[in-house]
Parts: sequence; structure tokens; C-alpha cells
Amino acid sequence: MLEFLKQPGVYECCFFLLGIFCYRITAGLLRIIVMYAFAFNLSQTCYSLLIKTHKQLLLANEMKEAVLIEAKTSPEVLKEVVIEDKRLLDAWKADVIAELEMFVPEVVRESIDKGDFKN
Repeated sequence: MLEFLKQPGVYECCFFLLGIFCYRITAGLLRIIVMYAFAFNLSQTCYSLLIKTHKQLLLANEMKEAVLIEAKTSPEVLKEVVIEDKRLLDAWKADVIAELEMFVPEVVRESIDKGDFKN
């Protein structure tokens, strides 16, 4: 075996092929790490956007309630509207989280802090 490696050019060729092999492994590992970071950042951005949307919806519901109070709506109707708005908002939250988690990779899904949005 050593005599084969001592032939002119074979030693260099073996190192060249070993370099290609090491390059492919390193590039594959780096690609996995970059894709994980991208998926994590994308999911965090999506959750952040959803939290901001949720806060805006809460503000809109509060403003709606204030307008209904100003319009001297009966307390029964007001209570009914507030309960319906809360129910719709909770259903929206559940649907949005379920849809988003369906597309996030399992590895990223475990490490995401949903914080405000789950409450």
C-alpha cells in the first residue's frame, strides 16, 4: 500500500480527494447550521408580528367597546359583543399558532418562546 502512495502524483491526488471530502462535509454542516438559524429567526419574526397584530386587535376591541359605551348601548348587548369579540380573538390565536407551528421545523419548534401570544 505504501509503495502505491509513493508513486509520483498519487500522494497529492489522495490529499486532493481527501480535501474535497472534508470540504463537502464541512459545507453540509454549515448549511444545516445556517438553515436552522434562518428558520429560527423567521419563526421568531413571525411570532413577533403576530404578537403585534394581537395587541392591535385588543386595542381595536377596546376602542369598539368605548364607542359602544358612548353610544349608550344596553349593558346586555355590550356584554354580548365583548364576549363574542373575545371568543373570536381566542379562536384566531389558536388557528394562527397551529398554522405557524405546522410549517416550523420540529427542532426550531421546541426552542421558540411564544410568551405573550399563548396567554
